Amino acid sequence: MACLIAPNEIDYTSSVAIYTQIAAAIRRKIEEGTLKPGDHLDTEMNICDALNVSRTTVRLAMNELEQDEYLVRRRGKGTFVTRPKVKRNLNDLYNFTGEISGLGMEPTSTLIEFSTIPAIPKVIQSLNLNEGELVYKIKRLRLADGTPMMLETAYIPVKFCPNISKSDLTDSLYAVISQYNNAFPLEAEETYDAILVKEKDAKYLGCPAGSPAFKINRISRNTKGQLFEYAILIAPGQINRYHIVLRKNDSSVIRHSIETEST
Repeated sequence: MACLIAPNEIDYTSSVAIYTQIAAAIRRKIEEGTLKPGDHLDTEMNICDALNVSRTTVRLAMNELEQDEYLVRRRGKGTFVTRPKVKRNLNDLYNFTGEISGLGMEPTSTLIEFSTIPAIPKVIQSLNLNEGELVYKIKRLRLADGTPMMLETAYIPVKFCPNISKSDLTDSLYAVISQYNNAFPLEAEETYDAILVKEKDAKYLGCPAGSPAFKINRISRNTKGQLFEYAILIAPGQINRYHIVLRKNDSSVIRHSIETEST
């Protein structure tokens, strides 16, 4: 188990509550990398004995860190340092490579499938294609600093980039398409659903089957007005967070609607 803090790190005469100091010390060690994601913390009783404080004090500190998502408690196993969530701003057009790089992490992709197929009905409808029109099916695992972040399946009409190959897919897919088509991503419409990860996807994402996740359906349009991508993304909830700012002004109101579908 990871060593936490020593008594000399706590000022017992300070006006700052001791539990706040304990939480701050643990938080600092996590942010500095002394405590790493997955580290198993000492028990509350051992921390109490080491710092000569009550269990209530330690529990308050742990509750604060758990609420701030620095720690997670697992019944029967103990308390662990969590992996920081990657926060995505929903107000901007999404590009995985650019966004992960902007967070100071290294974006990489593992290609799982690359094939040319006749468009399936959902893709035909979403991209206004003709029946039998060919699309690339590109399934990739997207990673940040080697950690699986999302599983992405994209369908791209072959007519927009007729000569792409597997070797083109190690970089940003949008950059590759733009190079061939001389048009750039302009806007995307996305739909979010809360799901449980299926077993076949869990093995790629490195999470237990049945874990909560976001399922994102995206339809993208380029600067020529062409619908060039239909994508399905599975993003595990424990490492992804989505952020949106809603504004109201004289010209527009952003509305949040809830839709239900019978299954």
